[in-house]
Amino acid sequence: MIDTRRTAFMTALLGITIAGMPLASQPAHAGAIAVSAAMLAPQQAPEVQELKAAAQAGDAAAQVRLAKMYYLGEGLPRDLDEAYSWARKSAGQDVAQAQVLVAVMYSKGQGVDQDAGEAAYWYEKAAKQGDATAQYTLGLYCAAGNGVDQDFGSAAKWFAQAAAQGHVRGAGQLGYLFMTGQGVKPSKVVAFALLTLSAASDPAPDNKAIDNRAKLIKTMSKDEMDAGKTLSFELLEAGNFANALERAYSAL
Repeated sequence: MIDTRRTAFMTALLGITIAGMPLASQPAHAGAIAVSAAMLAPQQAPEVQELKAAAQAGDAAAQVRLAKMYYLGEGLPRDLDEAYSWARKSAGQDVAQAQVLVAVMYSKGQGVDQDAGEAAYWYEKAAKQGDATAQYTLGLYCAAGNGVDQDFGSAAKWFAQAAAQGHVRGAGQLGYLFMTGQGVKPSKVVAFALLTLSAASDPAPDNKAIDNRAKLIKTMSKDEMDAGKTLSFELLEAGNFANALERAYSAL
């Protein structure tokens, strides 16, 4: 005999009628509930849905934010094709962060074919808008001739602009150019100041400024080192980097 209370409960819960037999013996299709793909798909938070709607409507800030979510797999499943698509839309509206992301994806071949020339193109777009990371990376491309013609003068320009915004690796790379005289007049004093600034601010083992500074010191006189220390303090003064560097360079 069927437990009528259990039957009533299951009927209310599932919206089906059970008549005269246990649930286990019902045909597979009996009382079947239609399940849509939407019901099975992971539910997205309302803010993600709103972000997608804004991106689809052409909001450049929403597009780059959505691109980053797809790129990092944060809040959405990682999807490099979607990441590139949305980053490219935003980059086309001159959003520097999106231009950097597009450049990174071209440099690594993520979501697109690897292309150093395209990477350099988008880094330059962002660099001209003042993005320090783009300026530093474009400097590396110019110094190495990666995706662009090798040009140490341009490399020095971009490293200087990045360093003026506090990019310590940019300062280190610029210091190396002054140390070797590539693209700029050689100066042990300026090189020492820049390498010291970079090494002190970023003591990570992979910061080449540390080893370059150690090599440079072996070739310097005490007067040169004293002058370099003075310049390094001047470079550290808020808002004074570009002016101090220009004065030091003009004195060469």
